[in-house]
This record gives sequence, C-alpha cells and structure tokens, in this order.
Amino acid sequence: MQELFDLFEEIGLPYFRQGSLSDEQYQPSFFTFWNIDTPNASFYDNHETRYIEYIQVGFYTNDAAKIYSVMDEFIKKAKERGFVVDGRAQDANADKENYFGRVCYLRIINKSED
Repeated sequence: MQELFDLFEEIGLPYFRQGSLSDEQYQPSFFTFWNIDTPNASFYDNHETRYIEYIQVGFYTNDAAKIYSVMDEFIKKAKERGFVVDGRAQDANADKENYFGRVCYLRIINKSED
C-alpha cells in the first residue's frame, strides 16, 4: 500500500481512507482509497508467493476543470509504477454539495514475504 501513498504524495494532493473524512477535513481537491480485497494470487509448495491488493481510488474536487485531468494523471502515473488499472475512471457521487468525483480501480501485485 505504501506504493500508492507514494504516488499520492508525488501528485501533491492530500489522501484519506474512504469514509474517514469529517466535514472540517474537506480540501478543495483530494484522493480517497479503499482496499476492496487482498486475495492470494499464486502458490508454490503449499505457500502463497504473491497477493493482489484490489484498491478503489477516488478523486474529489470542487474545481470542475480538474475532475478529468487529475484522475487521468493519476492513472498514467499508476501504470508507469506497474499498477494494473481496470479501464478508465468513472463518475462518482460526492457527499458534499458543489464537489465532483471520479473513481478508478487498480491492482497492486505483491510478492509474499514468507
């Protein structure tokens, strides 16, 4: 998951675990993330050797001009880092008036540490 946090920091916007924001924490633009699942992906000699983190990433902003460009930049940089991005982002509801949202789904394939 640290690779994802590093990507958020490279882009330079705050990020939060989905559902953890209070009204006071809303920034003009920010990312959210949610780990949907973390299944084992491959096995050798009865031990897992790889696992996959399935992550939902949301981008929210009150600046309509940024809604597509920032998420497109995120997807491009995620692919450059080796993340598997499932298609393109899609619109998402924002919980706050005058905010816009986009979400995408990505996979981070990791080696098990055993």
